[in-house]
Amino acid sequence: MIKSEIKKNEILKYLGYQGQVLTDQFQAELDQAITGLLQIVELKNIWKTMQRDQLQHVLLGKDIISHLGNAEQVILLAATLGQEVDFELRRSQNIDMKQAVILDATASVIIETYLDQLEDQLREQFFEENLFLSTRFSPGYGDMPLNVQQDFLQILDANRKIGVHIANQGLMLPMKSVTCVMGILEKPISNIADPCSICLFRGDCALKRRGGYCGKFRKKDI
Repeated sequence: MIKSEIKKNEILKYLGYQGQVLTDQFQAELDQAITGLLQIVELKNIWKTMQRDQLQHVLLGKDIISHLGNAEQVILLAATLGQEVDFELRRSQNIDMKQAVILDATASVIIETYLDQLEDQLREQFFEENLFLSTRFSPGYGDMPLNVQQDFLQILDANRKIGVHIANQGLMLPMKSVTCVMGILEKPISNIADPCSICLFRGDCALKRRGGYCGKFRKKDI
């Protein structure tokens, strides 16, 4: 269950919104997309803790090393909205491309909202053991290769447990699925003022030009 509100301004970022006037019809289409997708999502996740030194073949790139700091243990996590969302996205592409684009952006925000919720739950759980978590970092962020998602999914046995796998084209299925890693730390890390500061591609980023970013660096007290 999604416990927090799906924010329209986040959907607009995915749609490339730059201050245009939003018509009542468009606002209604956004509401319809949110309501419709929330009725069909099949939220699933799987996670496990591992020793960081067991994952040297997976945690590739300078950015993930910087992100995890001195964490000796990490959490691997995979989450998905399920196949019904994929079916709806494909169906809309055959009927109304405008609706399809809105639905795709909305689904992206829903999976990120779900991950925020999972991250908060894990953060609270580990805080009870006087441990702290870094924010999440996914394959494809910075210089971490996207193809390590296959290793993430195999380690988590995600295909069998939550139905997430890599297709022949190298894409994750269901499409609205995410893998990520978080460091487990004995001391809290300071909030990062600039979430793009660790990324090698920060100088030429389409998301940043639109006012967004790919990583999640939300300010938390614990």
